[in-house]
Amino acid sequence: MSITFQSGDRVRHPGRPEWGVGVVESAQGLSSGGQSFQKLGLRFERAGRKTISTQHVSLESADSPSPAGVAAPAPEVSAEDAKSLLEKLPSAATDPLLPLAGRLEATLLLYRFTAEGGSLLDWASTQTKLADPLSALSRPELELSFQRFRRDLDQHLARLFREAIDDQPELLGELAAAAPAEGALALRRIIDAR
Repeated sequence: MSITFQSGDRVRHPGRPEWGVGVVESAQGLSSGGQSFQKLGLRFERAGRKTISTQHVSLESADSPSPAGVAAPAPEVSAEDAKSLLEKLPSAATDPLLPLAGRLEATLLLYRFTAEGGSLLDWASTQTKLADPLSALSRPELELSFQRFRRDLDQHLARLFREAIDDQPELLGELAAAAPAEGALALRRIIDAR
């Protein structure tokens, strides 16, 4: 275990940036097979209470600099800047220097967001890094931006599918099985359209 957390520490979950910053409410030290870890009780800004084991998730300190490659925008983001951030696909899904499997996995993971309720706000928060995206944009603007984002995401997935079917067809089955339901449906639509 690299970081030991204690009550009051502020953390981020690297796999769930839409949860926002979490505050440690309780910390219990445990060990298994000679490996030390913690069971943490946390309260996240946008996800509420969660219990997380550091044996399975490497939480990051929210007081440390942003992870490499993730640029945190200024606390105040203009509506125009927020709109451009909303519709941009993350580099983890698009960077051609990253392995195809990683780009496909990151792309399919984006299908966990929907245009409904809190999921729309979680998507907007993840894209803009704003704790409250409604501070910069209206809900109709978020909904319209999400429609554009999903259209671009579908097109991007189709391009990655064509690349995978030519180079690594075995990837598709593995990733489809682990994809969010909407991601699996998007893959099915691509396959049916062939």
